[in-house]
Amino acid sequence: MKNPVPNLTFRLEPGYTFDQVLAAPEFSSDNILVGGLPAGSDLETFFLGKIAEYQMMRKNVWLDCEGAHAVYVMGKRRSGKTYTLGVIVEGLASNNWIKQGDKKQAIVLLDTMNVFITMPQNSEEIYGKENKQVQEIERWGLKSENFNIILFYPKGTQPPPEGNIREIAIKPSDLTAEDWASLFEVDTYSDPIGQLIALFPIAIGKLESIFNTSSYAYKASIVRPNVSRQFP
Repeated sequence: MKNPVPNLTFRLEPGYTFDQVLAAPEFSSDNILVGGLPAGSDLETFFLGKIAEYQMMRKNVWLDCEGAHAVYVMGKRRSGKTYTLGVIVEGLASNNWIKQGDKKQAIVLLDTMNVFITMPQNSEEIYGKENKQVQEIERWGLKSENFNIILFYPKGTQPPPEGNIREIAIKPSDLTAEDWASLFEVDTYSDPIGQLIALFPIAIGKLESIFNTSSYAYKASIVRPNVSRQFP
């Protein structure tokens, strides 16, 4: 393995018993992989945590990141869904042992509730080494890392208080008819409002072509050749 995995022999208490035991390959002693391990491929995975099933409580669980996966994190309120998503993000970005493999990728996290706004901050620097959370992190053999994080915020909203901050905005003309229809939850074929919305990009392209915006004039002529007859 690229980075040696520390000896995490402690167990989680209490364990849970399921009728069907988790079926996952074990790529090394006490380390199982979720998501499959393609034959002949190099190991590309990151550390998720430990198995809570009673029969496999001491085993570490890893998530494959070689290919595309659709992951559904579910649970009751305050059970750790958001925390799990944070573990996935940090695992994908890590340069320590929790990430195995040489491939690097950028991560886009859509945070509509500002839950992850504190990710650029270091827990040890904020709380100190005597903090219980910091001590728990050390028990898991985790080390502090400084990630290259950019916080994008929508134009016209309150920016984050600190960090590498950038404003982001989307031009209305960049949205397609399907985008507008989805935004207003209407159908572009059966709903009259949806049919009207479907004409918006054409109208915008026609109007901007009048003001010598060649790119939009070209787009309008491609989308609807008879646009001049609909919008004289």
